[in-house]
This record gives sequence, structure tokens and C-alpha cells, in this order.
Amino acid sequence: MAKATSSIPTNIASKLKTKLSNVKPLLDPLPTSYLADKLDDHNKNIYATLLSAVILSKGSITNNESRMLSMLLSRLGLDGDISRYFRQIDDISENQILEFAKVLNNDDKRLSFIFDCLLASRCDKPLTNEQVEVINDLCNLWKFSENDIHLMVFWVSETLGITNDLSANNDDIVDSPLSTYIEKKDQPLKNIKFKVRVGEFCSENTTIATGIKKISEKNTIFLQRVGGTQGRKIEEKIIEIRLSGVGLLSDHGVINKYFVYYRFIPLPSYLFDWQDCLKELQKNSSDKD
Repeated sequence: MAKATSSIPTNIASKLKTKLSNVKPLLDPLPTSYLADKLDDHNKNIYATLLSAVILSKGSITNNESRMLSMLLSRLGLDGDISRYFRQIDDISENQILEFAKVLNNDDKRLSFIFDCLLASRCDKPLTNEQVEVINDLCNLWKFSENDIHLMVFWVSETLGITNDLSANNDDIVDSPLSTYIEKKDQPLKNIKFKVRVGEFCSENTTIATGIKKISEKNTIFLQRVGGTQGRKIEEKIIEIRLSGVGLLSDHGVINKYFVYYRFIPLPSYLFDWQDCLKELQKNSSDKD
């Protein structure tokens, strides 16, 4: 009797690599998309097709870009099989694009989509001229302020680990219009101590600094001194200066020895779900240093 020969599968490495790449987003997912509960299935499909088209506008896609695209689709609740959306690119109609542009009916929705386009296209290599042109054309469907665009690009860079120099002598960042400037002139303090470093990502109400403040006169306590005369004792209280938003601290300091100031680059509301991810990325970066 002839011995049966086992047939060996072909392209084992390639197939396994694809499957492992598809599993990766499920093990280490990105935060849920801002658009996840704001688009129906039809418009999610258009989102995925347009996003794929932006990445492929340079004519190819790398493994890192494929992985990022799969993760972005998964966070929207879509199948991570990107080949499906590649096949739809040629068939997407102007009416579908028009419908999608109308569904994104506020700047947060629109900027969230453009953010994803930039994140996927820039995750491996700098943007090509073709990608820049396509993303510019997408932005031109709507009207964004220059600040909105710069702020979005800043957070794309931070998310990808393309960090900016936030040292106090870097005027381009410290004095950037992206920064929100706060002065605590109503709170003269002494023994001021800063609790966070420049460049640190902070949640809302994070304590930036502490200091000691004398209580107001109406709260002055009268004490009986030895000998029967009355005197006043001014109590001192530890005051905490807290961040008035969510963002990355770009500068801090003291004015005239007693007044705290700080600047921070705010996290846009459409990226609020990224807070834990940004903290983790920063922690991992610090651990490597």
C-alpha cells in the first residue's frame, strides 16, 4: 500500500504574518473613537474607505501603516480586514463623499477624522507630497481655524512619539499660540514648589504647584498673651494651584517671587478618550530614558 504523502501548505510565513498582524489590534487596542457612536454603519464604511485611500495615495502601504489602519478601524467597531476597504476605493462615489462630509456636522467630528488620517499616514514615514495634497483637499471640504490645525498636528506628533522640545527657552513652543497662559495674580504665595515637570501630560485639576498663603484678616484669630494683652496671629495655609484643563504643561514659573504662572497645550475634546493612552506613552518613554 502506497504511503500517503502529507501536503505542505504554501506561503506559511506570509499567511501567519497577516494573521498575527490582524490579532495585534485586539491585544493592544487604541482608545474608542470619538466617532464610534456618531456614525452609522454606512458612514463608518465610507470613513474606512476614505482613510484607506489617504494612506494609499502614495502608492503603497507599509506593515506599520497596515497595523495602524487595522487598529483605527477596530476602535470604530469595524472589521480590521483592511483589504476589504482597499477594494472599495475605486468605487466610492462623489455622492458618498458628500454624504459623509455632511454627516460630520461639527468641527470635533471633522477634526477627529483628519486626526486619524494623519496618524495612519505619518506613523511610519513622513508624509509624501501626494498625501499632503489629499489631506489638504479633505480639510478644504470644511473651514478650520489655523489654531485647530496646528493643535491637531501637535497631538498627532505627541501620540506617535515625535515629541517637541518643551524646554523653557524654546520660544517656538512656550510662546506658541497653542499654549493657554494662566497667571495666579490673586494668590500671592511663598515657599512655592512645582509638582509637575515641563512636558508632562496632565489631567484636569492636576496640582501644578503648592505654596503657603496667609489667611485673610476676617479669619484672624485673637489670642490671649501672657500679661493679659491681646494680639493677632495670622495663620498660614497650604494652597494648591491646579491645572484649569487637560493638556501638556509647556512652561511654568514664578512672577515677582510670589505669583505662579503656567502654560499648557490643551487636549482637544475629540481626543479626551486618549488621556490614559497619552499618559502610558509618556510613562513608557520616561522608563526608556
